[in-house]
Amino acid sequence: MKNSSILTNYIYITLSGILFGMLIFGGGMMGKYGFSLLEVIIIPALMVVVMLFWFVRKEIKSFYSVPLWVSIFYFAFNVIGHFSQYAPLFLGVSVSLTLFLLYSQPLWTIIISTAFLKEKFTKQDAVVTAAIVLGLVFLLSPWEKMTYSVLGIIFGLIAGIEMSVWILFSSNYSKKDISPLTTTFFVNLYASLPFILAYPLIVMLFPNPEISALSFNKPPLVMFYVFIFAVVICIGARLLFCKAAQKVNNIHLGLILLLEPVVGTSLDVIFLGTPFTWNIAFGGLLILLANAGLIIKNSRGAE
Repeated sequence: MKNSSILTNYIYITLSGILFGMLIFGGGMMGKYGFSLLEVIIIPALMVVVMLFWFVRKEIKSFYSVPLWVSIFYFAFNVIGHFSQYAPLFLGVSVSLTLFLLYSQPLWTIIISTAFLKEKFTKQDAVVTAAIVLGLVFLLSPWEKMTYSVLGIIFGLIAGIEMSVWILFSSNYSKKDISPLTTTFFVNLYASLPFILAYPLIVMLFPNPEISALSFNKPPLVMFYVFIFAVVICIGARLLFCKAAQKVNNIHLGLILLLEPVVGTSLDVIFLGTPFTWNIAFGGLLILLANAGLIIKNSRGAE
């Protein structure tokens, strides 16, 4: 019975990784429809805040039951991370390199989890990590058609570190029985309200309208698509993650979330005409097989 429960949580994180794989693709599509970087960051997150407030209003205090420094740290990294994960795309960094930097996340998760949280990093984890990283290299081939800027690469690395910090902190909140809806509400609140309040400063620092333009006057059909994006990704993927984090250890959470680039690349092939090459097939298959082995092994091995 317990094996079944563990497997269910691994299924939750697998589904979360699949949905999160649509995040960068969705942001890129919003950019193609004329959304600025600031609009990509703010609008979906603000939709989530409005949708969830009524449901979490009585639980808001529970989110701040942790030490003050934890709340401040979580707030700061969410704000920085939401900007950093999209910023490289608007600063001349190629999509493949942006994704490669973003998905350096498992390495940071392993380092933080083992060094500070004293989690075990087994030989099996090492083999799975090596296979997934190798798969990621083949899948994304970041050296092909590579464009970059120093600032864009810095933001990309920050995004990878922030994703790791988000995994660790969100996992901690989940284990403290803080409602996943409450955690999701605050993640999106931190991704929208600070940027709205800082809008005059952002415009001054980044006058390029592709980065700092902010308008909610978009075509209704486009806004409907953004609404669906907000519900499925910004809410659905995070709820699944929080549920899985109650049972799955942090290192495995980080590794399985590497399904994201497999999904993102597949969407590029299907919808954007990206050529389906042997390295994409090999890299994606390697990541899928490594994660499947990890899930099967740990589900059967649970006592």
